[in-house]
Amino acid sequence: MKTIWVVLLAMVAAVGFVLFFYHNQKNAADSELLIHYTQAREYAGQNVIVWGTIRNVFNNRLAVYVGFEEPRRGSFFVRILKEDWPNFPDAPEKLYRPGQTIRVRGKIVWYQGDPIIYVRHPSQIEITGEAH
Repeated sequence: MKTIWVVLLAMVAAVGFVLFFYHNQKNAADSELLIHYTQAREYAGQNVIVWGTIRNVFNNRLAVYVGFEEPRRGSFFVRILKEDWPNFPDAPEKLYRPGQTIRVRGKIVWYQGDPIIYVRHPSQIEITGEAH
């Protein structure tokens, strides 16, 4: 009888640990870090939310580039590949315009020496302020 109680207690403790671990992991994923675009280099390899005001948008027929500095080279920017354009309700260069303040969610990676986030779906970009 004593053994059954020990086994049951161990099982309850194990389930409690699993639920605690899952809850903490879920909250960690839900609370992504919000950073300014000028801090992006420091967070390469991490999933974050980057905010800033768009300075330029460029479509080279292979990708749309959303930049936060003029010129874009050397600073953080967003890259939307042509293969992902069908995911958007309109051409990305029409949706995102200079003067808009946005938040971009994703993993910061490197592209030609610059920190970027690849945006595959419009849900990754939130427009928080309209162009003036």
